[in-house]
Amino acid sequence: MNAINIKTKLVLLLVIIVSFIILLFFLYFYPKVEKSLDYLLESKTEEIVNTGYNLINYYYNQYLLGISDEEEAKNKVLKVLRNLRYEDDGYYWIHDYDHIIILHPDDNLMGEDLEFFEDPSGFRVVYEMNKIIKEKGEGIVYYYWERPGEEIPIPKVSYVKGFEPWGYVIGSGIYIEDTIKTKRDIMIVFLIVSLLLISLIFLAVIFLQNLVIKPIEYLSEISKKIITGNIKIKKDENYLKRKDEIGNISNSILQMIEEVIATNEELEATNEELEATNEELEASNEELEENYQKLEVLSKDLMKANEAKAIFLARVSHELRTPMNGILGGSELVLRMNDINEIKEYTKLIHLSAERLMPIINDILETSKIPKASMELIEEEIELNNYLISIVKFLELKTKEKGLDFLLENKIERNLWVKIDKTKLSQILNNVINNAIKFTEKGKIQVNIESEDIYVDKLKLKFEVEDTGVGINEKFYKKVFEPFEQGENYLTRKYQGLGLGLTITKEIIERMNGEIFFESEENKGTKFSFFIIINKVIKNIDN
Repeated sequence: MNAINIKTKLVLLLVIIVSFIILLFFLYFYPKVEKSLDYLLESKTEEIVNTGYNLINYYYNQYLLGISDEEEAKNKVLKVLRNLRYEDDGYYWIHDYDHIIILHPDDNLMGEDLEFFEDPSGFRVVYEMNKIIKEKGEGIVYYYWERPGEEIPIPKVSYVKGFEPWGYVIGSGIYIEDTIKTKRDIMIVFLIVSLLLISLIFLAVIFLQNLVIKPIEYLSEISKKIITGNIKIKKDENYLKRKDEIGNISNSILQMIEEVIATNEELEATNEELEATNEELEASNEELEENYQKLEVLSKDLMKANEAKAIFLARVSHELRTPMNGILGGSELVLRMNDINEIKEYTKLIHLSAERLMPIINDILETSKIPKASMELIEEEIELNNYLISIVKFLELKTKEKGLDFLLENKIERNLWVKIDKTKLSQILNNVINNAIKFTEKGKIQVNIESEDIYVDKLKLKFEVEDTGVGINEKFYKKVFEPFEQGENYLTRKYQGLGLGLTITKEIIERMNGEIFFESEENKGTKFSFFIIINKVIKNIDN
């Protein structure tokens, strides 16, 4: 009974598989085959028309080169295309943009205006072809047309293409019923193959009944006994004596059972030894785990210390460079001058840069005392307008040295006293404006400054720095304020620097309760906008 059940299941399984293959063919593969045939049909017509188009173009080029006159070139085209044929009934035709037939195997159509000609479905064939030419220059058209020598129109697909210099529309087509025959032949072949496959399945099931199914049942019974722990198996000599795979498997299973019995006894003895060893290993493992955790903590501390050291050294280099550039640049200008008044003015700028350098050095020395210090603001009272002008004036000179225009719109009122860390303010402006100068080769730097009262004693100081430089690629937007980032590698090589300026600037601005933003378009420029919140100082005018 079990053999009948297995046989039935096998038959059903194979029938389901074949049915699935047939269903898959009709639902998936056949539509794809049909679509592929349609695509091949359209591609073939396109290829045929392109051949004719190239022929027209060839004779047109002969006319342009003076090898033949225009009328002679046209006549050659018509003569060659009239004689060209492919397959049984494939031909070329040509009509112009006014729907007049210039070339056709049916002499009755020569010179006819077919603008209003309709096929049996009411489709204006030539009119729609010219419509496609005007819109796309070339394309596929489906319509009804009779075969040469026949009177009944049948479905046809054609490809048309315009040759503008002569106002030609060249076309050629294939009758669709040729592909329908191919599709029908594919369907018949597949059905025959499916019937043969089903017949082979039933023959295979009958053949496998005694060859495979019964031996599988025997092996299945042995497996069940092994699972239940019943290792005593009744040997069936009919299967053990077989020289095929079934006999080999049967002998292997019985041999395996005998080995399992012997191995089981050895395992029981070994298991006791392993349990004792395992207890010792667990004790050792706990000790190793404890040591590993201690090493991991030490390793993290060392990594943090190295990271702090690296950041510190990088910032030292960057923060010293800005005022030092001012001192070196100003002194170089002084050495070139003879006018005492100009020398005094640039000497003042050198002195101002030196003044900016000293607080930075002090901050560095203070920061170096600990691995990662919090930023401290040292505020003092200043007249805001004059101080901002003194910073911007120095940067304006640097801008003009590079041949750039410098535009300043300063809406800060005079005699506005504030309490602020002027070194940090100078550092912010120097970093942002120097960054704009560095990445701008031509054009301008525009700086806008204004203030907004937010409380009686609080002021929002707003800045905009816009340049016409290289801009920032969109993929680097998220990295602009990260340390050591300058976008593409070639920018780092070309403009140098550690890429810390904007990182330091963002930290200072946020420490001053502000924010910084930017807008940029690659190869057009960048605009940085930022603000800080500072304290106003109410001065007595009489004093």
